[in-house]
Amino acid sequence: MRLGDVDEVRAAAEQLALATQLAAKNAQNEAEFRIPFQAAIAAAAESVGVSLNPRDELRLIEGRADTVYNRLVIEYERPKSLRSSNAHRNNQHAIQQARDYITSLHRRERHTTERYAGVVCDGTFFIFCRFQEDNWHVEAPVPVEAHSCERFLHYLTALQTELATTPENLLRDFGDNSPFSKRCVAAFYRILASTKNPKIHALFRQWSLQFSEICGYEEDSPKLDVSTLANLYAVKATARDKLHPFK
Repeated sequence: MRLGDVDEVRAAAEQLALATQLAAKNAQNEAEFRIPFQAAIAAAAESVGVSLNPRDELRLIEGRADTVYNRLVIEYERPKSLRSSNAHRNNQHAIQQARDYITSLHRRERHTTERYAGVVCDGTFFIFCRFQEDNWHVEAPVPVEAHSCERFLHYLTALQTELATTPENLLRDFGDNSPFSKRCVAAFYRILASTKNPKIHALFRQWSLQFSEICGYEEDSPKLDVSTLANLYAVKATARDKLHPFK
């Protein structure tokens, strides 16, 4: 996934900077800052054609990550709580939280740690951190402005791709209610029902036998409502095959 042209990205970054600064100015605590900041992120992403899939309050071993955009961890902080030096205890605490969440995501999703990044933000400063070359690289705080927001958008875009093979992602993309699975099953059925390749026939029969042994579904079993499944996946059977390829 790539951002739009340079002018679009710059304009989106400028709007994001203004909206983030305003959100921090009007907020008394982290929660009041977080809501408008997330809305500003969504608006900026939409304006440059980036689709987001945020996971809020994601439960991990080390606690709950504020928001995770696939492989980018966002740690929100109370407005004006961060300082210009990471030696300050507030910065250190927020950075450690982001690092812990990245480590936990790595254990859960099995991407390499280098493929994650963390951003700490209180509306005044951004702190970017990544694990590279066997070490954590935590950058000095940078003011929330157009340039840093442009960098944030590039992080957001780059880390939105390559979803991890977690149960949640697999169910969302390939579950029985997903458009993709319905199209695939219908296409597979059409191919299986029309092929004259004997090797494919043999492989299908072998799979059918193994499937029935594992799941306990025999042909014409009352536990298997073939007609309902056919409707679910938009499978249109002919009178010849009666919803069973190769018969």
